[in-house]
Amino acid sequence: MTNLLIADADAETRLKIMSYADANEFLIDEAGDGISAIKLFRRKEYDLIALDVFLPELDGLNVCRQLRKISPVPIVFLTAKSREFDRLAGFEAGADDYIIKPFYVSELFARIHAILNRCRETQKRTLLAADGLS
Repeated sequence: MTNLLIADADAETRLKIMSYADANEFLIDEAGDGISAIKLFRRKEYDLIALDVFLPELDGLNVCRQLRKISPVPIVFLTAKSREFDRLAGFEAGADDYIIKPFYVSELFARIHAILNRCRETQKRTLLAADGLS
């Protein structure tokens, strides 16, 4: 099973993502604010995190920066902030992808699969190189 953390201020967005995830064998934890997201992250290992930029308590950009200090976990922003400046700020904070709301949940999961497949291939190559098998 793939473990995802979804941190979004909008409960309806979280529900849509969770419904799709349940039908596709993903395990989801959810947070409605940035501080809760960081607390959950410290308690469990996640394969990917989806963050809203507009999180209460601690915004998504700051959550991303804090997580980048301690983990290379893939991070995808889900946000209504669509200006070039906003997207660049997301990537500078450490995001692996940036999806503008509204979005299709099926597209979100296609992107999640692509990111996770890339990460797994990189890990496999790293392990083979460490074993002298590359």
